[in-house]
Amino acid sequence: MKDNYRKYPKKIHFFNKLVSYLLLTTILAVFSFLELAVMTVIFLIFMSFYVAIIILGATYLAITSVFKIKKNIKDKKAI
Repeated sequence: MKDNYRKYPKKIHFFNKLVSYLLLTTILAVFSFLELAVMTVIFLIFMSFYVAIIILGATYLAITSVFKIKKNIKDKKAI
C-alpha cells in the first residue's frame, strides 16, 4: 500500500491536498453562510414580535389617553 502511495509524484499529492483543503473551506463557508441566514431569520421573527408588542402597547396607551381626554373635556363642559 505504501509503495503505491510513493509512486505518485509530489505534485499530485500537493494537488490532492490543495483540492481537499479548498473543498473543506468551501463546505465551511457554505455552512457559515447558512448559519448566518438562519440566525438572521430567527432574529427577524423575534424582532417582529417585539415590534408588534410595542405597536399594541402604544395603541392601547393612545386609546386610553384619548378616552381620558374626552372624559375630562366632557366633565369641564358639564360644570
